[in-house]
Amino acid sequence: MTPEEHPEVSSWLNSLTGNPRYINFLTHNTTIGVWLSLSRLFWPHFKEVQGCVLWEGFYNPDNFQMWHRELNGDPQSLEATINRLRMWDIIDCEDSPADNAALDSIADSLRNCWAAALREKYPNIDFSVVVIATEDGPIVSFARR
Repeated sequence: MTPEEHPEVSSWLNSLTGNPRYINFLTHNTTIGVWLSLSRLFWPHFKEVQGCVLWEGFYNPDNFQMWHRELNGDPQSLEATINRLRMWDIIDCEDSPADNAALDSIADSLRNCWAAALREKYPNIDFSVVVIATEDGPIVSFARR
């Protein structure tokens, strides 16, 4: 899905004269704080903890220790369990065809960005970066293979 295909963006663009594009929608509807937060979401920083590569946005020491005990310290299992972003948890949207398609498109972009960021930071580790389709919406996840 392109931004122009989403009803919110399309409606805003159609209300204007000239030749506005989706970047104009962003310019008029976001702040520098939103841009900064989105940049970190799409190009994450990682944290290494006890042999695991974790997205800093997921890392919580108490949660990590609980899973570390539960999964016997296995890095792949820990990464696969902890490094999950449920799109519906961070994006307020409706259960509509347009919003569902938008979530899928955003999840695909995140997967591609995360894969590139992981390759750049950890060229010697082979990661699987996936989008998992669920009844509630997509989940973006990564773990070493």
